[in-house]
Amino acid sequence: MASIATPNPVLREISRVSITPGPSTTDVRQIGLRPLASYNWIDKSEPTILVPGSPPKWTPPRSATPLTPDAGLFLIDQNAYRCPKHPLEPLFRALLAIKPTFDVNTIDLVSDRNNLSKLLRFVSSEEDEPFTIGVQRLGTTTLFIRTEAKSSEQITGFRGFGQQFKKAYTTWPAGMEHSTSNHRIVQYGLGGLQCMVRFEVDASTTVNTTLDVDDGLASLLNTVAIQPESSGKNKGAVQVIKRGTLVPQSSVVEIKTRAMSRTLNLQDTLPQMWVSGTPALAIGYHQRGRFGTVTPKRLDTGELSAWEQKNAMVLRKMVRLIKIIIMEAKKVDGGRCAVQGMGDGRLRIMKATVGECLPQDLKAKFH
Repeated sequence: MASIATPNPVLREISRVSITPGPSTTDVRQIGLRPLASYNWIDKSEPTILVPGSPPKWTPPRSATPLTPDAGLFLIDQNAYRCPKHPLEPLFRALLAIKPTFDVNTIDLVSDRNNLSKLLRFVSSEEDEPFTIGVQRLGTTTLFIRTEAKSSEQITGFRGFGQQFKKAYTTWPAGMEHSTSNHRIVQYGLGGLQCMVRFEVDASTTVNTTLDVDDGLASLLNTVAIQPESSGKNKGAVQVIKRGTLVPQSSVVEIKTRAMSRTLNLQDTLPQMWVSGTPALAIGYHQRGRFGTVTPKRLDTGELSAWEQKNAMVLRKMVRLIKIIIMEAKKVDGGRCAVQGMGDGRLRIMKATVGECLPQDLKAKFH
């Protein structure tokens, strides 16, 4: 599912300038954002996740030490790399392991943060790049499937220090040492749509092993945070081991690195942090691989809300575009299509022949 087959004729072509924002009464604030689930990929030959897992803890070194540049295999999309047939499967395995009675039919849109960031960039920027998003409608829910040209690549030449920085400044909690990534699923209302969004978490500032009551998850304290390790075979490719802690949303941290001579433009980072409700940002500046003191900065009390207010019209355009895509998917037999950003201010929605986005037992949850 990570790659879309040769598409059929165009269902609709949309230019950026033709997208009108929804009515000013459309509420494009994130309403009721809450974490639903999380999981860690672990490095095994058989696709296996720890649920709820836990992100690496923010543990900066006491003194600055030079890092070596990133090298080796870089995973562009861990979900597609480890579960190429059904990249959205681990999302639902984790969700239903934590919330077995969750009604997926209450959700209008399921997507990775990456997809929504691409659509937001398309409606707001004059310098968009080509992209593809797979789409499948199941019951009353529309699923956006992240679609990259490749899920991994071998690093050749200098590519910065981002991965090495994360290894030096974060530590996997006990029992998570074989993890390769942590992924989080949040839910919120946006412009009349109930959205479920998955994203990778770089780090967490949480040092305890309890859940945040303020996140509305206190009822899980006796079922997830202290649950003994267990595993079980399921009908899909992804196997689940119950282990870990669903950390508070307030502890989640995004990590960025830059050379000292290249100051990070916060306006380039705030959109993706807004999409996932990530409240804190750690920026590591280096001089030839030597990083100084880095402290995560909370942005949820100022910069993120200011960005949301300033970009209300852009967000209404994004919501309008999402609703157009959903409407076109409704018209297609099987509800399968592909969205292609052409890189020139145009976007095409095409009927596409794609594989099933989920195994049959998960598809049966939708009606």
